[in-house]
Amino acid sequence: MIRNRDILKSLPLLAAILGDQYGVEVRIGGKDAKTNGKTIYLPSLPMICDTELLAMARGYLDHEAAHIRHTDFRAIKNAKMDKITFHFFNAIEDWRIERKLGAIFPGCKQNLRWLVRRLFLENSSKEKAGAGNQNPALFVLDYVLFAVRSWDEPALWENLESCGKNVEANFPGLKHALDKILDAVSAHCPDTYAAIAHALKLSACLKQWLPPEHMKKDKVDSEEKAKPASRGIHNK
Repeated sequence: MIRNRDILKSLPLLAAILGDQYGVEVRIGGKDAKTNGKTIYLPSLPMICDTELLAMARGYLDHEAAHIRHTDFRAIKNAKMDKITFHFFNAIEDWRIERKLGAIFPGCKQNLRWLVRRLFLENSSKEKAGAGNQNPALFVLDYVLFAVRSWDEPALWENLESCGKNVEANFPGLKHALDKILDAVSAHCPDTYAAIAHALKLSACLKQWLPPEHMKKDKVDSEEKAKPASRGIHNK
């Protein structure tokens, strides 16, 4: 019988193999999964874990190991992306490196697909419940994220359609422009530099968006109507 403790102890060796780099350190603790290219940080896990927790640990490990193997961390540092651009980049790069690792290790592909379904589908109902209070710009970020993830996980198509409707309602015409860039991402994104270039195009697309002329006119008209009527000054 394999104990959870033995599985957790084997993670550094597994990370080194998947990441194609010796001396990879795995630290367990905190809330997030991340890597700096040399150390993988995983969320806190109890020594006695159920099957689902172990599956999450393996999925997170595979994902971060994929970054170590396929992400150029120097390129990220040199790009100096703002938050919006980095969000787009992160969505693209996560998809890219997971697909590359999955092509090498089919078992990792299954682990990563399980993790994507677990994270995105499980939280979708909570996100929909709070959508009414959401900043409209976040609909765009979510749309790109679900679009990229739906390429390998058809179960996310419903979420993608919902995000797309929110984008079109708040930013008419923007979805079409985003889709053209996303099609280019899907067709060719060989490395981190390409992911950064695509992210910059998506970011520029959002920042340069302007509402259609009739929307701008309606907004001006509504603002004019909302202004209080001017009153003359009468001296007593």
